[in-house]
Amino acid sequence: MCKVISVISSKGGVGKTVSAVNISAYMQMHGKRVCAVDLDPLHNLTKHFGIHPGNLKDHPTIYDMLLAALNDCDEEEFEQVAENSICHSSTADVIPATSRLSSIESIMNGAAGRDRLLDYVLSFIRDKYDYIIIDCHPGSDLYAINALTASDTVLIPVEAHVLSSDRWRNWFAQLSEN
Repeated sequence: MCKVISVISSKGGVGKTVSAVNISAYMQMHGKRVCAVDLDPLHNLTKHFGIHPGNLKDHPTIYDMLLAALNDCDEEEFEQVAENSICHSSTADVIPATSRLSSIESIMNGAAGRDRLLDYVLSFIRDKYDYIIIDCHPGSDLYAINALTASDTVLIPVEAHVLSSDRWRNWFAQLSEN
């Protein structure tokens, strides 16, 4: 059974991407089937796995998967998009992102079931993996809500500082309102 883990925080620079990369690589080294999903328009996880976003012009990304879900494409077509979006690396499989990801949130805002789009997208690859690790960008927007609803477990890296704990308490309150 696949476990989905989101690495998420409202603050940047706390090690979300590095944690997602290292956890993915560690699990893969221990014989687990792992897919890392880049849910950040800055696409740092993609770059960490040696995938250059400039080389993805003709390759589907998480953007294309979300767009296909929003456009209600048929299951067979969606399965093909999902399969083609996976990049295989020596440490883990990756569903990459590019800066185009930032443009899809405005489309998601008007969609029915918009908070479960990522869960739907991942349902097409869950049976292939033991773990799916989602690297999120800092924020409490639809990307964060989608990551949380798709996840079995959430990892929240924080800076060891009193102000950081205040910030994540406020962040949880903000997400609860959504």
